[in-house]
Amino acid sequence: MVLSLAAHHRIADGQATTSSLARELGTGGTTTTSTTTRIRITVNGRVCIRLPVPRDYFGNLVLWAFPRCDAGELVTYSVHHAAELIHRAVAGIDDTYFRLFIDFASFNAIKAEGLGPTADAGEVMVCPG
Repeated sequence: MVLSLAAHHRIADGQATTSSLARELGTGGTTTTSTTTRIRITVNGRVCIRLPVPRDYFGNLVLWAFPRCDAGELVTYSVHHAAELIHRAVAGIDDTYFRLFIDFASFNAIKAEGLGPTADAGEVMVCPG
């Protein structure tokens, strides 16, 4: 299994990101072991949707999974436990989930519900140039 992490340099540098105490999980700081923690993982819809997506499709087919658990679990159990939590969350973003999301967006529900983007396109760099 390969586990990777992507973080913006404004959040933390490499050394701080790889330290288990970077967020003070279970160290008596402001975060307690019963605090719920989560990460955001992108899920590629091209491999989740049952109907094949044309190779020349130039659109967004990415949704996010949000594995979460108490901080105490992360410091108590093995890395295997964390990997299983991630696996279950990503597996839940399947063909059915993508289709429900597409249906939701197709019925103008986004505007009716007052929803907006969760990432600011002006702040996100998509090309390393």
